[in-house]
Amino acid sequence: MIVTWKALFWLIHILGLTLWLGSSLGALLIWPHPQSQEKKQNVIAIVHTLRSLVARGSFFGGLLVAISGTSLSLILQPKSELASLWLTTMQGLGVIAFILAFFVLPRVERTIFVQESPPRNEFDRAQNKYRNLVRIIVLLLLLCLLMAAFKPQ
Repeated sequence: MIVTWKALFWLIHILGLTLWLGSSLGALLIWPHPQSQEKKQNVIAIVHTLRSLVARGSFFGGLLVAISGTSLSLILQPKSELASLWLTTMQGLGVIAFILAFFVLPRVERTIFVQESPPRNEFDRAQNKYRNLVRIIVLLLLLCLLMAAFKPQ
């Protein structure tokens, strides 16, 4: 069995997207509710752990997706397929998700963990902003998957 470059890049692309989407979605599913009666220190520890999960999964998965997606676009034959609506929409949504995950999310993350013990209302506000940003990234990635699933044959 001979593995082509295209097949290898597709595998890397799918693995990266799975890692990126899975870590972000998994963190959202177990994120503590802001109005929970949990002790503040417990919530901070949980959010810190989830933030590191999202950061590692997003960065590594996002890099795999970006590198393999760019490589797939460069080796795509014929080149006229690059202008198809589903592909350009998927690439555009992926670029937006990439920018949010790599440039906006770390800035919001720094506002959460700048202070050792931030006041509860500031922490909750920053935590909600971070969680909503991760939600937007997850929705963009799901839209990318939807575009790929229903592409014309």
